[in-house]
Amino acid sequence: MAFDFTGVDVNKEHVLVLKVDNSDMPDVPPGKPQGTLDFCYFGGIYRDAWLHAMHPVHFTSAVHANKIASGGLFVHYAQVSRRSASVTVDSHFENCSAQDCEISLQLLLDGGLVYTSSVIALAANCDHVEKASFEVKEPRLWHPYHPNLYTLTARLVSEGTVVDEITERIGIRNIEFKPEGFYINGEKLFLSGANRHQEYPYVGFAIPDSVQRRDVRMLRESGVISIRLGHYPQDQAFMDACDEMGILCVIPTPGWQIHPSSVLFDERSYENTRRLIRMNRNHPSACLWEPILNETDYPEYFAKKQLEIVREEMGEDKAWCACDSHYAYAQHYPVIYSHDQMDGRARYIREYGDNWTEQFGPMTTLRRVRRGESVSFYSGGEAAMIRSAQDHFEHYATIRLDDTLSGGAMWAGIDHNRGYEDNEAAVGMLDLQRLPKYYYYIFDVQQSMELAGPKCFIANEWTEKSARDVHVYTNAPAARLFLNEKLVGTLTAEEGWANAHVYTRQLEGVKLPETTHPPIVFKDVPWEKGILRAEAILDGNTVAVYEVRTPETPVKLVLQPQWAGENHWQADGSDLLLVHAFVQDEFGTTVKTAEPLIHFTVHGDAEIVGQGYTWTQANPMRAEAGAASVLLRAGDTAGTITLEAESEGLQTAVISLETSAVSIPRLQCSTQKGKKERQIYSVDAHERFSIPQCLMQEPWYDYDMGRCKPASASSCTPETQPDNINRGKIEKPWIAAEPTCPQWWSVDLEELIWVTGVTIKWYNDGLWYDYSVEVSTDGIEWTYAAEGRASGQSHLPVRFDRNMQARYVKINILGVTGGHPAGMYFVEIHGEKPC
Repeated sequence: MAFDFTGVDVNKEHVLVLKVDNSDMPDVPPGKPQGTLDFCYFGGIYRDAWLHAMHPVHFTSAVHANKIASGGLFVHYAQVSRRSASVTVDSHFENCSAQDCEISLQLLLDGGLVYTSSVIALAANCDHVEKASFEVKEPRLWHPYHPNLYTLTARLVSEGTVVDEITERIGIRNIEFKPEGFYINGEKLFLSGANRHQEYPYVGFAIPDSVQRRDVRMLRESGVISIRLGHYPQDQAFMDACDEMGILCVIPTPGWQIHPSSVLFDERSYENTRRLIRMNRNHPSACLWEPILNETDYPEYFAKKQLEIVREEMGEDKAWCACDSHYAYAQHYPVIYSHDQMDGRARYIREYGDNWTEQFGPMTTLRRVRRGESVSFYSGGEAAMIRSAQDHFEHYATIRLDDTLSGGAMWAGIDHNRGYEDNEAAVGMLDLQRLPKYYYYIFDVQQSMELAGPKCFIANEWTEKSARDVHVYTNAPAARLFLNEKLVGTLTAEEGWANAHVYTRQLEGVKLPETTHPPIVFKDVPWEKGILRAEAILDGNTVAVYEVRTPETPVKLVLQPQWAGENHWQADGSDLLLVHAFVQDEFGTTVKTAEPLIHFTVHGDAEIVGQGYTWTQANPMRAEAGAASVLLRAGDTAGTITLEAESEGLQTAVISLETSAVSIPRLQCSTQKGKKERQIYSVDAHERFSIPQCLMQEPWYDYDMGRCKPASASSCTPETQPDNINRGKIEKPWIAAEPTCPQWWSVDLEELIWVTGVTIKWYNDGLWYDYSVEVSTDGIEWTYAAEGRASGQSHLPVRFDRNMQARYVKINILGVTGGHPAGMYFVEIHGEKPC
């Protein structure tokens, strides 16, 4: 956002007050009540705010100018090759004074003058767009593996004086999404990626620039070269870091699983798309626009208008944008989100690697895990992480079998909270404290040795309870394993494929890329306390080594700042630094079974975020898998900060950290709370239960009367029988045999009861199901009970308007988006027996 204060008397002192409101507003995207969102949508002013004092003749802001394909600087690349590149810069500037003037434009690339315009007569209170072109010989092209950047400077010169100057970093590159894959600068490249929410422990979205960069660096070092962003505008520090480190970004318009019947909502969504493009269009990392609403069955006119907006703002040949293949108007989008090849279309997988039904209970997969055992709703610990890493690798390798995919983004790179839900989304390679799970390391070794160097990791803690099958992850063609200096064996990556389920698919004739590296599993290694050492082998030589030592009794704490390559901490009153405390034995091995309560004390001008609030559990903090983390916020005075960590029975750890002075001028200001004056929406007055456990307090929800009762359906596919879904837990689904509707599923309660409602967990979290519920006393005559529209994420119970006596309950599926077959994972029938 930008606000114009032109005309304010600068000789007086002013107080600027900006009020923000994060209430549920159905006509403001995302439009869905926050209590039902599957991620957090924090409010407040949590990013940098800048005050610009400008000459009356100045460059405009791309967003504030509000002009189609204009505002500020807009950089285009008409032709790009290794020999030369044609660069065009549209510069928009205005004269806000009452006097006409003469102005000229200068463009500099890395300090060298590349363009000077003729003198431009600019009338009072008028604006102008100057289109400038220049050629760059033998350009340093931008690419994820060599993210070369140029500094482009634009100057407005009047009578020999520079009256305004702006600078942007640009990357010269050309991208294309084709049916056979993604191309950058004419080179085919698979966009191996991850999704990312910007949430951070204790502070939500209030993340300083340094932390944004650390997240980018950790993901990039694991091999991520594309990120699908969260459903909100990103901090420019994050985009700058992606430019610098070589990550291409998919940028979605805010919205999730709802399209209200609101003209105002549509207009605001269209404006969001325009602003996102104008903010990010010059970033070489801005790769693909997602102008539709995530997992939403929006109308055709909406998708059509959003596509038109991208084309207006970017130009027809650069309008790379994507939508789900099964929603309206998808046939006109240049890129579709789909696992399946479709009519020669360019494709990208926006989410893979997660099993969303795990949030409801144990499943056949194990994708969502924690580092520690018994600390969460989800499984955790060594065995769970090994299984999870294997599951994720299987999914990744299956995707890589399709050589026509442009890329895919795992869900997700980093854990995040699930909105108002009480079980987090433990979906990431990194947990919320940014500590890695085994999944991180198996993804890391999918990088080639030429680009990332040799890598090696042992997914085993080597305790008496550890698995005797030792998994070694490496990007080398072979690995050796030693136990206490005795050779256990040598295995090749080819032999490693014997443990991968995708191997059988590979034998069908589709060759996996050579950079796909399976776990190398050494079977039945006899237990012996000591040191496991894995060596990555190339041409008979050891190129990387990793050791694991059996943990002994924990004796000490060790503090380790999470710098992630950004080894500075500013004394600006807001900069954050996460510090990990590890519980270790005398040899420096982290004892993963140790989970003591750790107390932190800070000395100097810094504070522990969350200190004093018991509900945050920030200090003291219980260790998980031998590690606890504390978040420090710097004060305003540069100097030495001392942090201590102590726990009963362990040697105290002490570390000294330095904060640096801030070089950028800062305005001294205070936070003021304004009166709560806002429009009251009717939905705000509704009491809503967002945590399923809260519903347990309601008597109508207490019982599942349909559990293990006879079930039938209009049709089913093999292995997806009707009685799969009323067994009291999520296992296998029921899926209709044909992708046509209507379909139905019914249960015989075997006696008359008072039915009060139903809970349905639908088969696919990204599809929408139109349904109705009927009840009957005899299975012949049916009475309407309820109807609705829901997706797999709409898991809250549906309560009937009145209690209804019935023996049979039938769920009619009237329609599914995209012509997909009807399906459900779980059904509960709520009610009670007559007195």
